[in-house]
Amino acid sequence: MTDQSKEGAENYRLTSSKIQQHYFDMLINTIDIQPGWKVLDLGCGTGNGTKKLCERVGASGHVIGIDPIAERIVQAKEYYAAGNIKYHTAYGRDACTFGEGIFDLVVAGTVMHWLSPEEKQKTLESVYKALKPGGIFLFNNMLKYDSANTLKFLDFFKDQSVKEKLFAAVFCPDKRTFYDLAQKTGFSRTTIDEVSVQVPFDSLEHAIHWFSASLHAIGFHTALDELRQVTSDENNNLDFLFNEKGEPYFDNKYHFVTSHK
Repeated sequence: MTDQSKEGAENYRLTSSKIQQHYFDMLINTIDIQPGWKVLDLGCGTGNGTKKLCERVGASGHVIGIDPIAERIVQAKEYYAAGNIKYHTAYGRDACTFGEGIFDLVVAGTVMHWLSPEEKQKTLESVYKALKPGGIFLFNNMLKYDSANTLKFLDFFKDQSVKEKLFAAVFCPDKRTFYDLAQKTGFSRTTIDEVSVQVPFDSLEHAIHWFSASLHAIGFHTALDELRQVTSDENNNLDFLFNEKGEPYFDNKYHFVTSHK
């Protein structure tokens, strides 16, 4: 499984309660989730979104949240437990091990861009097996770190290996690739929408903690130290990170994908 420190997982839980949840809410609001559904939440993190899925399916439904980072699952069990939620440490490719042909919906919020092409294929194949006939796989995938303010911010990093590791850890296929992969797996119908997402942070400190906690492929403390150096250097003009209200933000584009079995 993937490692992350307790501090990194705690920072992820606290900062993602606003930022990741905005992405997640946008995603799950694209379909009509029904009471009584059985749902699998891939890459559930610390359970913020899993709890929302639980609220949608109601007492008659059931939600399983899985994440490869063990410490995030510990946090999920502590802060977002409920009678009809179960959490497990597992990868997306393990989806069908929780049951074949039993899930109405599988959700992967801000997860798929961290998976290599091989892992994406294994995950789609496993999800397909896990879904009921007519079931839905709903996920978003970041296009890449191509927004002007994000790229400009990364250019301030003194240690450019951090930036290189970040780009190497993100896999952002185009629409055609997703369509072909879904069809090859067996999904009957797939729709893909391109969405621009801009979410303001409460403060610059909030922004760098969220960014650091999200970069688990690099390491929380490595990323946090680098980001703090950038933001504390008075010679760095970071006005481009703030919107017209004076709120720091990162602006990214996503594919919102809905595949029907």
